[in-house]
Amino acid sequence: MPPLVVFGRSWEFGSDDLVFPFMTSAAVNTFWLLIVVSLLAVYHGDLSCPDVHNLVILSYATLAIFVIIITVEFLIMFISARGTIANPTPRWPIPYFLYFRVALFISQVMLLVTGTIFAFTDPYNSSCVNFHQTVLLLRMIMVSGLIVLMLLISLLMIYFDPCHCYRGRLDRNHVKDSLLLSDSYDRVDVDQIPHQYHSLWEKRCNMLCCVTGQDKAHRSAYRELSMLFAHFFVDVNLVPSDIAAGFVLLQRRQLAEEKERIDLAEEDLYGVERPLDLTDPTDKDCYQLTMHYYNYALGCYTWPLLFYVKPTTALCQLGQHIYPSDQLRTHRSQRQHVLYDNSCFCNLVGLLEMAGIDEDQIVFCSFRNNLYCIPFYVALDYDNEAVIIALRGTLSLHDIVTDLVASEEVIEVEANRDLSMRAHKGILHTAHWVHGLLKDKGILEKAFSRGPNFKLIVVGHSLGAGCGAMLAILLREEYPNVHCYSYSPPPCLNEAAAHYTRQFVTTVTLGKDLVGRFGNCTAHKLKDDIVSLLQHCRKPKYRILLEGIVETLAKCIGRTKLFDAGVEEQLPLITSTTSQASVSKPLLIPGRIIHIRVTDNTKTCMCSARNKQAYWVTAESFLNIVMSPEMIRDHFPNVLCESMQSLWRQVYS
Repeated sequence: MPPLVVFGRSWEFGSDDLVFPFMTSAAVNTFWLLIVVSLLAVYHGDLSCPDVHNLVILSYATLAIFVIIITVEFLIMFISARGTIANPTPRWPIPYFLYFRVALFISQVMLLVTGTIFAFTDPYNSSCVNFHQTVLLLRMIMVSGLIVLMLLISLLMIYFDPCHCYRGRLDRNHVKDSLLLSDSYDRVDVDQIPHQYHSLWEKRCNMLCCVTGQDKAHRSAYRELSMLFAHFFVDVNLVPSDIAAGFVLLQRRQLAEEKERIDLAEEDLYGVERPLDLTDPTDKDCYQLTMHYYNYALGCYTWPLLFYVKPTTALCQLGQHIYPSDQLRTHRSQRQHVLYDNSCFCNLVGLLEMAGIDEDQIVFCSFRNNLYCIPFYVALDYDNEAVIIALRGTLSLHDIVTDLVASEEVIEVEANRDLSMRAHKGILHTAHWVHGLLKDKGILEKAFSRGPNFKLIVVGHSLGAGCGAMLAILLREEYPNVHCYSYSPPPCLNEAAAHYTRQFVTTVTLGKDLVGRFGNCTAHKLKDDIVSLLQHCRKPKYRILLEGIVETLAKCIGRTKLFDAGVEEQLPLITSTTSQASVSKPLLIPGRIIHIRVTDNTKTCMCSARNKQAYWVTAESFLNIVMSPEMIRDHFPNVLCESMQSLWRQVYS
């Protein structure tokens, strides 16, 4: 649905977005009206006092205004529910009703304010019976009316966000009812993006990220993010609720395809090289190592993850390692290798608890977090004779900005003489920072002095996984036997670099994990799929969103089909190739990939135990975003850990 045009501005909501807010407003106003009418009926005899005559008239006028407002809100709600997302014609009266509603709002405010002033300034001396009770009643009516009014204003401001979401003054030549503006803007030529639209996104990025810093590097990152978002959204005529409805339709379409595959007893083997056989000695040893080293990756998340996975015992586990104030100075002098931790060393203690290691295994630890700068530590694994470099994943706004700076840069290493290997800019800069710190402080030399024959292992989860793969590329010239274990990484390497890392990177990813599939190219494809489904859908938006909520909740009782099939389940996706041509080849996740999939479809509740099967797959398996309630949960570090252990128990219980 194109944005609604009201007061000469294009707002970030459509004419079909008014069902739920005005339903809520009408319900609250009706509830207030019923209570007030009941009170006036009970105390009707006391209202004949001449000293409160003006106040009584204002009260009845306020009630009349509320009756008209409720009627108008129900009409707006009814009209907003008509038509479809791609067909706003039946909702053409909406702007005029909104103008009328604003006029009623002004009258409502004037009456309530005037009535409140009268209620609190009338004389107290009167010969009328029950005068004070009558004044108190009328005061309650006026004050409660103001409270209801302020509550509704707050709800509408949260929903509509009128402070900065409008797109500015409209060029009437570009106002359209279509969902795409591809004939107005060329998707390929970024220079054709209007300067005002780019500036709007730059302001949004600066406002959102104001707490992360405003130095030169941050400003450069914000400019790059604003260009990325402007280029992505400039050719679509959608509002946020349209995108939410598109997610529901796309999930339903993908579930229909999956059900059809199950009914035909077909297995999705696209990109599958072979199943992971845990009875085979080679696969078994490899998988055992991935489980073992994952504990070091979990340690990077320190006390926040400890409190998340063990909320009842985390405080006690931390408390037993935190020393009294008189001993802290001694321990600080002994922990010169721990940087940027707090005064109680809570991060270090959380690291030791999550990784399950002793403090004497730590060689170096940095908890600094900034743009292109993530916490990491170096430890010794005496059982497997390895020096471990573990890097933390996304856990702050700095990390999110790093993730989103997704343009490509050349990896400058000897193995890339032809400059064919390119990588995600934000993650590559982070890997360079870690590599520089390791060299400047001689950290690896110190580690290998304590274990001369140890091998070098790099581990990480999420952002740390992508950074670990690139760090392994940078370290491979000096340490040719380095190996990286990458858990749930984002797409961060082009095809040449991803193929190169298959020699020394082992990746593990779970189910429908969004992060491993989300890149510039897949996001553009997702946008085209959503637009295609919205154009063909014949259901109103409120119904799509309601069905999506109900179906998501119904998954926990094993119900996967509650509503009749729509065109989103019957028609193939008709995606435009224009936007896909505007972006380069997609970035891929690194290394040889173990993909753990759910094979038990009888229970779909996210909390239920699910049978799993692991496969060796290619990076091309992750070129489509799969919409699912599990797509976020499958990325959580503790969920991946539980799934890896569950898969092992299925074979060796």
